[in-house]
Amino acid sequence: PDVCYNFMYRKPETATQLLMHYFVARELYIAHSLSRNFFWYQNLLWPEELQVPCMVMLSGEDSIVPAHSVRRYLTGWIERQKGDSFRLLWFPNMGHGEMNFGPVGLAACKRIVAEMMSLEARLRVGPLA
Repeated sequence: PDVCYNFMYRKPETATQLLMHYFVARELYIAHSLSRNFFWYQNLLWPEELQVPCMVMLSGEDSIVPAHSVRRYLTGWIERQKGDSFRLLWFPNMGHGEMNFGPVGLAACKRIVAEMMSLEARLRVGPLA
């Protein structure tokens, strides 16, 4: 519910949120799909349903996803699991989708790729194994 409200109905507070509000959330087909054809019970993903190895990336300044709550939940779940095939990457100073833009985003993408390669090497999965 937080994601839907934040994306569709919350009043924009920053320039980025304003751009997303008018050019993404209000785009005809996105708005129609989310308003009429999106049912949360069909689109929830619990950690138990993820296939491992798996990596989740969260942004601390995310204006759509309640990233701090998701991080707290996933951290508790990871601590109860055995093994290290689940990675949680935290980018405290990035907003939603910011890893797609600029030098900060490029650094985040490099970190993500490095973590993926490390996870793959440690688990010995992939095309070169």
